[in-house]
Amino acid sequence: EERKAYARFQTVAHVSQTVREAFERRFGAHAGSVVLHNPVDRDAVRSGASAAEKVPEKKCFRFVSVGRLEEQKGFDRLVTACRYLAQEGFSFHLWILGEGPERKTLERMIAEGNLQGRISLLGQLENPYPYVKAADWLVCSSRSEGYSTVISESLILGTPVAATLCSGVREQLGDGEFGLIAENHLLGLYRALEDILTGKADRRDYCGRALRGGSRFDLDGQMNAVKELFEETR
Repeated sequence: EERKAYARFQTVAHVSQTVREAFERRFGAHAGSVVLHNPVDRDAVRSGASAAEKVPEKKCFRFVSVGRLEEQKGFDRLVTACRYLAQEGFSFHLWILGEGPERKTLERMIAEGNLQGRISLLGQLENPYPYVKAADWLVCSSRSEGYSTVISESLILGTPVAATLCSGVREQLGDGEFGLIAENHLLGLYRALEDILTGKADRRDYCGRALRGGSRFDLDGQMNAVKELFEETR
């Protein structure tokens, strides 16, 4: 029934090439299949980052992660990875921005790991960009994605990105050209964070990579592609 429904559409738009490939594996090729990445407004992101938001004074290495507190986003395994790193004596702090049904679970994990001084659940912020800008690295720990908006926003701000390998990540980070790609499991995430904290993944190098990656986003070009799609299908 789903195949029949999709066959009635003139065009099927996907937010990433990986999503398109997954769609075609499940439903077969579609003659009108196209990839259109989510538009990102570079000026709005940069303007938000420069707003006079009160960010805590820096006392140690800082990670930030942004997203709804749900199983898909992998914050549980991010907290677990941080617990291992803390046990090994690494100095760092993690901000998690967002709200959702997993908050109580994460609060419990943080308490059980004695991580209250290392991980802060800051809730949903209207303007998260000052935190993304102030962080040393952004971490995307998702188990699955379509095309992570926060990765694009972090690149625009020049904040290095470490992301688990899921849909859209290679299109955003290349094969590590614009950011650090971790294997999509707890150990892969832990190893990526360890490489960052030991300096194996050099922050200054990845800042440059992030800026190069962020320079690719062009709102006008992305919106024109969307407009052209509708003009072609009228």
